[in-house]
Amino acid sequence: MSVKKTNKKQKRSKYNVSLEDKLTYNNIKFRSKLEVNHYKYFLEHPNIEVVEFEPYFLLLEPFKYFDWCKGKERSYGKLSYKADFTLKIKGVDKLVIVECKGMVTQAFQLREKLWYNQYGNDYYYMRSSSLKYCKEVLSKYESRYA
Repeated sequence: MSVKKTNKKQKRSKYNVSLEDKLTYNNIKFRSKLEVNHYKYFLEHPNIEVVEFEPYFLLLEPFKYFDWCKGKERSYGKLSYKADFTLKIKGVDKLVIVECKGMVTQAFQLREKLWYNQYGNDYYYMRSSSLKYCKEVLSKYESRYA
């Protein structure tokens, strides 16, 4: 006779996101429920086209420097940023980069500043902490360009 364990707690990541949740939609794997909800909204919206998933941006090239304390040359690897979506919105003159972020860390804030410095003139950027906020921002543009 085998004993079945019950009431097993789900594993969670350090940001309290369940690692066992179903985060796939249309055979696309997402990193959070927030991303899935945004994606579903973008698909339903007639004026929004999802151009790219997880667009990649290089923020800093790899470089070498002389470590004076150790007396030798060392190197740092590249610093990059991967957003969640690139959108094309009817009536908006630039592509919109969307980041779905529930918890903002200091490392993310630094990447965001570097992104604005390098790509801020080429794209529009929206950091969304909820689907409600995303809908509010996009409705402002709908009323302007309708």
